[in-house]
Amino acid sequence: MKGSLKAVVLASVLSAGSAFAAGLGEMATPAGITLQPLGRDQGYGFGGGGPAGRERLVFADPAGMTLYTYDNDTPGKASTCNSDCARDWPPALAPDRPKLFGPWSVIKREDGTRQWAYKGRPLYTCAKDVDPGSWYGNSPANDGPPRKNGAGQIVGHEPSYLGGDEGRRERAREAPLPEDWKIAEILPVKDIKLPVGFAVKEVQDALGIVLVDWRKRTLYTFAGDPNKDARPDTPWEPAEAPQLSQAVGDFGLITRNDGRRQWTYKGRGLYTYAPDIEESYADGIGVDKQFDVAAIYRYYTPANISTTHSPSVGKILATDKGITVYRREGHSVGQTHGLRRSQSLKPAVGRDLGIDPVCDAECREHWHPYPAAKNQPDAWGQWTVYTHPDGFRQLAYQGYALWTFDGDAKPGDINGHDDYLDFQFSGLITKDGEKPKELIDLGTPQDGPAALYWAVIQP
Repeated sequence: MKGSLKAVVLASVLSAGSAFAAGLGEMATPAGITLQPLGRDQGYGFGGGGPAGRERLVFADPAGMTLYTYDNDTPGKASTCNSDCARDWPPALAPDRPKLFGPWSVIKREDGTRQWAYKGRPLYTCAKDVDPGSWYGNSPANDGPPRKNGAGQIVGHEPSYLGGDEGRRERAREAPLPEDWKIAEILPVKDIKLPVGFAVKEVQDALGIVLVDWRKRTLYTFAGDPNKDARPDTPWEPAEAPQLSQAVGDFGLITRNDGRRQWTYKGRGLYTYAPDIEESYADGIGVDKQFDVAAIYRYYTPANISTTHSPSVGKILATDKGITVYRREGHSVGQTHGLRRSQSLKPAVGRDLGIDPVCDAECREHWHPYPAAKNQPDAWGQWTVYTHPDGFRQLAYQGYALWTFDGDAKPGDINGHDDYLDFQFSGLITKDGEKPKELIDLGTPQDGPAALYWAVIQP
C-alpha cells in the first residue's frame, strides 16, 4: 500500500446530529466501525468497471476486517468467546467513552476490556482474515491477478502482466464459515417487514440504504399532510397502494382526498420523484425541505464534505464549500468510464494507489490532497485517513484519497474529470514491434495495459 493508512479508534467523535440531515433513517456506524463491501466488490484489479450495486455490505473494524457475531452469545449479555476462542475470534474492542446511538452498545468482557455490540450481540474479528472484504480467511484478493495479500503471501489465480501463464495460480478453495458464526452484515437488510413491491437497497446518491419501489426507484417521505402534498403538476408521485393492501410493520395506508390509496412509512406519506429515471438516483434530495429520502440507514459523512450536482454525471462529492473533490483512478485501457455510474468504486484499487498521484511536477502544482478535519476520526463508516510522512492527514473515501483541482472555481465545476492531459499509461505498446513502455507501479496488478486518470467521486 502506498502511504500509511492509520486506522486507530479515537474516543473523540463528531456529533451524530451534524453528520446527516434530519430524517427517518439512523446513522449506520459509530466512530471506529467501518463499512466494507464483501468479496468481489472490493475490486482487486482494474477489470470489470461497469456499474454494479453492492449486494453485501458488512460492518468492519478500523483496518477494514469483517466483523462477526457468535450464536452462543445471548443478546445483551457478556461474551461467551474467551481464551482459545478469543484467539481465533478476537473481540472488536471499543474505546472507553464511545458515542453510542441506535442499535450500538458496548459490553464489558471478563478481562475488563470493552467490546462493541450491535443489537446486543458482541462483535468479533476473525484471525484468518488479512484483507478487507474477507470472510473466514476467504480473501477477495484470491479472485484477481497474483499479488501479495495483507499477510505478505502471494495469492490470486489469473495470469499477471509480470509473467503470463507463468504467473497463473490455482484459485484457492473457499473455506465454509462455521455454523455458529455469522457475518455482521448491514446489507442485505433482513429484519424489516416489507409490503409486496417494496425493497431495501443501497442508493449511493442518498449515501445510505433506503426504501425503493418495484422499479427500484428511490422512495421519499413527506413531512406534511399528504392531501396537501403539491400541485397536480408536481414531480412528486404518491406511492399508490392496491385497494386490498394491508398495513405491514412500519408501513401503513391512507386514503387520499382524490380517492387513491397511498403507502406511508412510520406515519409519513411515501413518494417517488419523477426525475429519478434510473435506480440509484436520488435527485429529489434538497429539492423541497419537506421531502426526505426514506432511509433505513444513513452513512456517516464528515462535516467538511458535501454533495453537489453536475448535469453530466449527477451527484458528486465536494468540499464543505461545494468545490468538487476527485480520486486518482486506474482502469484497463479500452474500458468505458466517465459517465454517470459507468465506473464502480473499487476500494482495493483506491488503497493500492494510496496518496501517490503518479504525475509530473506540473500536475502536482494543480492537484492538492484534501485534508481531514481536525476532529475527524481516522476510521468511520466508509471514510478513513491517510497520514503522510510529514503528518498531513488526507481524507479518503472507500479507499480513495481525495484531491482538489485548481481548475474548478465554483460548485458543480468538474474541469478535472477524465483528465487525459495527464493520462499515465503502463505497459502500452504504441507501435508494431515496439517494446512496452516502462511499467508504472500502480499497486494493483493488471493483465494488460493500464492507465491512470482523474475522476469525480460519485457517492
